[in-house]
Amino acid sequence: MAVLISVYEVVLRYLFNSPTIWVQELTILLSAICFVVSGLYSLERRDHIRITVLAERLPPRVQRVLDWLGLLLALVFLCAVAWGGWK
Repeated sequence: MAVLISVYEVVLRYLFNSPTIWVQELTILLSAICFVVSGLYSLERRDHIRITVLAERLPPRVQRVLDWLGLLLALVFLCAVAWGGWK
């Protein structure tokens, strides 16, 4: 969707000499949403970047604690992004 509205902006700007003021902000917003959602999706699937050499050597209980800690930190990050965006 971000690509389509960017193409729309290019066509309006260079072919019709009538640029918009909303496309840039909407493109950034859509890209940020995709970034956050894809990060959480990969974290949920356990495909997120992590140090597997160390994580796989830990006992299963410690691995679960670290997984919960990662989830908690991701939620804190999302809350901070939402709070910053709200202002």
